[in-house]
Amino acid sequence: MRLRKPIDAETEQLNRLTDLITCMDSIRGYRRRSSVALGDKFGALKGRAASQANKIWKEVKPDVDRIVDMPLQIPGIPTMIRMNHYLRISSRIFLIFFAIIVGAFFVPAYRPYLGLFRELWFFSFVILGLVITTYGAIALDYRIRRKVVQFEKETIDRYEKNVQKIARACQRLIDLLRDEIRRTRKDPYDFPIRLFYDDYDGIQIIDSFNPRIMLFFKQKFKVYVAIVSV
Repeated sequence: MRLRKPIDAETEQLNRLTDLITCMDSIRGYRRRSSVALGDKFGALKGRAASQANKIWKEVKPDVDRIVDMPLQIPGIPTMIRMNHYLRISSRIFLIFFAIIVGAFFVPAYRPYLGLFRELWFFSFVILGLVITTYGAIALDYRIRRKVVQFEKETIDRYEKNVQKIARACQRLIDLLRDEIRRTRKDPYDFPIRLFYDDYDGIQIIDSFNPRIMLFFKQKFKVYVAIVSV
């Protein structure tokens, strides 16, 4: 068995910086993130970049909190988010049942112990439940996103300053990543950044694609893969 080469401390820090940039950029695009989890990511940084990154976080945290909490201000959205959460949990439960049933076909010795799982009606129920909960969660998530986008358009002036501050924070983190890559003499291609926006200075777009839901449904927005220009 071939052992994976351990990641050195410098590479680990650069990976964390890359992840931070992706998270901050997604918040700029009103993607739902946990402000607490993001703060923990900043706190996990060590070494030379930590003090600068944490300074950026302290300055931009109020703006991040406002953007993250924005969907909760839209009537009906909190209820829809809870429903989506329950649908996703149910989907995982049905998926576990489905895996057990399918697995029994490959291990015949287990079939006598499956009990209810052997029944055709139960298998049909699991398939139907898996389809309904999975696609129900996708449809509800899409509806939530549509309502949030509409709210963004109606209140663009209210959140514009916060979004601009987050964009500037992303730019500063990109500059910090570039400086750290130069200092450590690492290859920029080892640290690709996934972005929703391609308007940052000092980056080179190396790929772009429209993400898919469940491998089939192509979304309208693009995701850019970039590296810092050194």
